[in-house]
Amino acid sequence: MLFLNRLIVAVSTASLVLISSVSIAKKHPSKNPNIILILADDLGYGDISSLNLRSKIKTPNIDKLAEDGITFTDAHSSSSVCTPSRYSVLTGRYAWKTRLKKGVLSGCDKSLMQPGRMTVASLLKQKGYQTACIGKWHLGMDFATTDGEKINPKKITNIDYEQKIKSGPTSFGFDYFYGISGSMDMAPYLIVENDQFIEKPDTVYVEKCVYGRPGPAKKGRGPEWFLPNFTSKVVRQIESYSHNSDPFFIYFPINAPHTPVAPSPKYKGKSSIGGYGDFVMEVDDVVGTVVEALKVQGVLDNTLIILTSDNGPEILAYNRYIETNHNSSGYLKGVKRDTWEGGHRVPFFAHWPNSIEKGLKTDQTICLADFFETTADITNAKHDKSQGEDSYSFLPLLKGKDKEIRPYTIHHSANGEFAIRKGPWVFIENGDGNANNPYRRGAMEYYKKLGYPIDSLKGYLYNLDKDPKEVKDVASNNTKIVDELIVILNHAKDHYEVQLSH
Repeated sequence: MLFLNRLIVAVSTASLVLISSVSIAKKHPSKNPNIILILADDLGYGDISSLNLRSKIKTPNIDKLAEDGITFTDAHSSSSVCTPSRYSVLTGRYAWKTRLKKGVLSGCDKSLMQPGRMTVASLLKQKGYQTACIGKWHLGMDFATTDGEKINPKKITNIDYEQKIKSGPTSFGFDYFYGISGSMDMAPYLIVENDQFIEKPDTVYVEKCVYGRPGPAKKGRGPEWFLPNFTSKVVRQIESYSHNSDPFFIYFPINAPHTPVAPSPKYKGKSSIGGYGDFVMEVDDVVGTVVEALKVQGVLDNTLIILTSDNGPEILAYNRYIETNHNSSGYLKGVKRDTWEGGHRVPFFAHWPNSIEKGLKTDQTICLADFFETTADITNAKHDKSQGEDSYSFLPLLKGKDKEIRPYTIHHSANGEFAIRKGPWVFIENGDGNANNPYRRGAMEYYKKLGYPIDSLKGYLYNLDKDPKEVKDVASNNTKIVDELIVILNHAKDHYEVQLSH
């Protein structure tokens, strides 16, 4: 009987704590919404069941975001690889305007962010937001070295783990950072908190490495440890921030389903198509966990949640489609690194119960760079015209207004090739949208299975309304459109230097 009484008291106390936390959150509602951006890593358009009826992967939590919010069917990353996309997300600016003209940074490269460059975080701090970044940064950090020499990413031996890190997230508007410097296959595989490593490596992998590339890591810890750890941190951050009357912005760039494909043990075998499907299902559960945390704190209704991806799926999607009949690109042509649609058209969902009508869908073109101006529009945050210059607000679309947002959109491949989209037309400047070698890793078999003629692997101009799969090059019949797009693209490439207002 005594045990039962204690149990009742314990349950009642727990309930009181929950009710108290909800009451605190609701007692001081913020006029501006909380904002959470979940940026998946290499999640394909065709991986989401609400976007691809033939998907072999179940994504009920992401589908619920779509059901209760808005689906963008024509959303694009600014690049078909991750570092430049992440730069655009935070700055509202194309990354090819920086020193990074192609490819991505390593896990120990110097920061790509320039002094004086405003980010979404620094913009929102002007409006009183609490700001945190948890997960994969991959925009460079300035590590101190023990010998004053440059760090060799292929053989990292001289990072000074005791010294402060410069030019990381906390230098660009984030109050708090917890995460990794690069991708999950880029060393060092160590946690940084704010501007300091909070752990030292136990070992340096020099031959075999569970992460993919050799480098400093914690002994006995594999890549499957990171995503659950990041998610737990986000949940705790939501709880902490919700007890304050100020709104919060949490940028949650997760490390999945990027290689190494490493689902947590509880997710292994959950899908019917192997480890990749399991990993995507874990990503879906992460979304559900974030939504539930917001519900518990009583702040879901006034929180804008965006779920998207930094680019298209990895080239391994080719063989996966041949072997399992699951196409991570859906009906789109191409994969990560390409200027074809599959390289940069990404899943994009927004959920905001106070402001977004349920079940909306839009085919208006947006870019991840538009996140910057949209947050400015939502919060009425002001900024100089030299900041976020490639960003356009899609707030009207969130409000259910069907209107064109962007005059044109520039795409960029891993190889530094350009494409430009205007209306239904996309022009690929160098003719070949495939930045991957088409004869490697099942690509040719993939396109044959989809019914593409071999000569369609080269093309210049496509009409996406009539030819969404980008099969037929129509440049020769539309020379005026080609000329117009070339003029716009060349002008953009030649006139991008701006003087920042500090």
